[in-house]
Amino acid sequence: QYFREHGADSLLKGMPPVELPQPVQTTGEPGDVFLVHYQLAHSVAPNVSPFPRYAIFFRVTHVDHHKDWRAPMTDIWLHWPGVK
Repeated sequence: QYFREHGADSLLKGMPPVELPQPVQTTGEPGDVFLVHYQLAHSVAPNVSPFPRYAIFFRVTHVDHHKDWRAPMTDIWLHWPGVK
């Protein structure tokens, strides 16, 4: 909603001043996968366990994303047919 009202270029000024709900930590088991949209507010949590935590990031993009990166900022499902 913020980007629809202020435009995608507002992102270039830093984190938008939007009110966010209390965070909810997501945890998984070995082998679990989280698929999330890039506009999902997120942060880090310290790993206080004795085990290493590994993460692999895959950036899924649409072939037309390079033509106009601003459009998906105001319509987050633009390049995902059938999701709207």
